[in-house]
Amino acid sequence: MAKNKTYEVKDYDSGWAAKEITSDMNDWARQGYEVQHTLLIGYHNEVSRYSDPLPGLNDGDSISSLGTMRVVYVK
Repeated sequence: MAKNKTYEVKDYDSGWAAKEITSDMNDWARQGYEVQHTLLIGYHNEVSRYSDPLPGLNDGDSISSLGTMRVVYVK
């Protein structure tokens, strides 16, 4: 790693809306940071299904997906 660079790591979890992430990333850019790397971590899927003789998802069933995007900023 270059000694004259500063790195910051930020996690955006499922509680962040796309507009909020965009605004936050723009704030980092105004401070002189650039995105060096992004990766998806901690991804979790869950299916909740009530007992039903019919196959597939039915009324009351649900699917949820939670993930975290990690961003490495550098300046």
